[in-house]
Amino acid sequence: MAPALIHAPQPFITPGQGIEAGAGRKGVRRTPKSALAALTLAYTAGAGAVTTTHGEAAADPRDQLATLRRELPARVELVEGSYLKAVDAAHTLMTDFEEARRLRVQLGEEPLPAEQRIEWMEKLAKVRAAAQASVTTLEQVEALILKV
Repeated sequence: MAPALIHAPQPFITPGQGIEAGAGRKGVRRTPKSALAALTLAYTAGAGAVTTTHGEAAADPRDQLATLRRELPARVELVEGSYLKAVDAAHTLMTDFEEARRLRVQLGEEPLPAEQRIEWMEKLAKVRAAAQASVTTLEQVEALILKV
């Protein structure tokens, strides 16, 4: 099979698919701090598992607690980074819409079609509801931190 791949008529990576794809690539570039936290979680996940006679994985509670205590700082860091990115994205979105409104008025252009505006508002309403629910979750986490 290797000779067929070597002499294949089409390259596996075409222009625009490799590193030069830039912002069009899948995934989100993490800051080094978040990448380290993600790697920490990836390599510590599953530590402390014990196999029972039925082949099921059962964790020793002390090992499980030790694992959680090692992983929790990285998890807090990941959530912090995600929230900061979301806040920055929301602020950028607001400034972009402010600029678009200003330019539309300055140029005397018509507003976007109502369907488009309604669609965007519905999406943002769902996001806002999720954000408000996550605030409640974070408050519960804060209360649990005091008990760990």
